[in-house]
Amino acid sequence: MNTLVIRIAFLALPGLLGSRFYRLLKPRSPKKNWEDFTEILLFSLASYLVLGLVSKAGQPSPLDDLAFSDSDNPLPWPQISWASVIGLGLALLAGYAHTYQLILWVARTIRATNRTGDEDVWNEFHRALARRWIYVRDHKRGLIYYGWVQAYSESGEERELLLKDVDVSKEQTEGDTSLEFLYKTEVLYLSRSKFELTIEMPPENQGTDPTGIGNMETQNG
Repeated sequence: MNTLVIRIAFLALPGLLGSRFYRLLKPRSPKKNWEDFTEILLFSLASYLVLGLVSKAGQPSPLDDLAFSDSDNPLPWPQISWASVIGLGLALLAGYAHTYQLILWVARTIRATNRTGDEDVWNEFHRALARRWIYVRDHKRGLIYYGWVQAYSESGEERELLLKDVDVSKEQTEGDTSLEFLYKTEVLYLSRSKFELTIEMPPENQGTDPTGIGNMETQNG
């Protein structure tokens, strides 16, 4: 039994590598064990299938060498190695398709769905940002941060932002849109509950000038 498990683990290496690489390319999301297993299985089968399709004509299919239980049959290391490389390539393509929502785009094009995806709007908002200068209203401390988005956390209860070239200001009384400038910092790390932040986009003509809020498009974090 131990030999069988070890052989299966090595034969599933393309799927394990592909699944792991794919997870690095897309936002994290909780998955059940059967979903993990299915993802690894699909990457493994797809990797060996592509390897079989690109094999030279007249050569035996790599799938023919993948004996699971016959311990006398040596593992096909060349096929496993090439399938692992293919698995990484498939993961890269899958990551690209996920980032640009290609499957949903096709489905929306043929009017099969009107959904935009399963991701939190937090991820959708940051991924779609054409301009990365933003205002962040910190409702917990009554402060406003204006800076360049260097990094942001994945979906979850906590919202994390890493901002650069940040102007920190204090909100004025209700109805007054002016800001009381406090200080400037090169880098600012912010971690708050998802109910404690509001992100606002500066006006198109504002550039990097943090004066005034104006009529900005808002998005709750």
